[in-house]
Amino acid sequence: MQPLKIAGIKHAGKRTSFTLDAKVNILKEVDANPKENRMNMASRLGIPKSTLLTILKNREKILEASARSKGKKRKRDRRSKFHAVEKALVQYIIQARSMQVKIPLSGSVLKEQARIIAARLKIKDFTGSNAWFDRFKERNNIVFKKTSGESASVPEETVTTWTNHTLPGILKGYAPQDVYNFDEFGYFYNLLPDKSMMVKNSDSHGNKQSKARVTVLIGSNADGSDKPAPLVIGKSKRPRCFENVRTLPCKYSNQKNAWMTSEEFTKFVRQFDTRMRIAKRKVLLFLDNCPAHPADIPGLTNVKMVFFPKNCTSRLQPMDQGVVKNVKHYSRVRFGRRLLDMIGRPDIDKKDFFINLLQAMEFLMVSKFMIFLFV
Repeated sequence: MQPLKIAGIKHAGKRTSFTLDAKVNILKEVDANPKENRMNMASRLGIPKSTLLTILKNREKILEASARSKGKKRKRDRRSKFHAVEKALVQYIIQARSMQVKIPLSGSVLKEQARIIAARLKIKDFTGSNAWFDRFKERNNIVFKKTSGESASVPEETVTTWTNHTLPGILKGYAPQDVYNFDEFGYFYNLLPDKSMMVKNSDSHGNKQSKARVTVLIGSNADGSDKPAPLVIGKSKRPRCFENVRTLPCKYSNQKNAWMTSEEFTKFVRQFDTRMRIAKRKVLLFLDNCPAHPADIPGLTNVKMVFFPKNCTSRLQPMDQGVVKNVKHYSRVRFGRRLLDMIGRPDIDKKDFFINLLQAMEFLMVSKFMIFLFV
């Protein structure tokens, strides 16, 4: 009788190795034939009876390890010497990340907490080394990720009620081309990445980061058929780079701190209302609860402003669903490619690496058209 083939069993001379999946499959075969003699079962599987009995003895450990590995093929479950410490530390991470205020956890914090747990369990030979911590992360599927900002405080019940009950009534009578959303963001147009690939042991010093910043207001209607030029708010009334330029790539305004103000936003909305009145269109304008957005602007005839519920814009505002993020991304990609073109050119001065406000506005316009094709 030919032995039953079980995936994950490898024979190398006198030595036979079993992956975790192979052990699980053997357990499944035993469960499927509960009345079969163990000797016959071992013979049918092509393994020693003692190996089969060992696998059956460690059933719970094998199934637990299989659940933890989430499909990873391992030869054996390499349980840590400090399993009790790791189990308690995993619970500590889960608790910290399930709190109302999400507590960020760094590697150094977790290693220190592991030492505290070990001391509490009276384990004297635990050091919490970097090597142990790397293996702990792998064994327990722990990853180091950047945390998001606003979504942690979003009231889910409010989002659901707004989406399912409030919003349909607001949209009634408006076509997608007559529903707009605008949002502003800060744009550091000369900001360089803070990480780089480099030759080991080479100089790792970076650059002093540029603080050149403007505020950008972008928006679109729901079907993407109308994408007004971005409004850029800088500090200078007439930047030097605008000299001899007849037409700017974007709309431009200036404020002392290059921020959006209620006066500036009121001016923008009234201009937008005039444009809609000339086109004989009645439109909805969805906005977040930014302090610079007045709750009421007198004199509007063709624009109806609607505000999202407080603390929900990260989930409800269309411009926050990747549009702003990708406009920034493509602008920085163009800036990065410009820097790469300068590598190896001895005639380049340090000031030539950075762009002026006019070039930044050109990058924004290209990024705006690339991204808004998908709105």
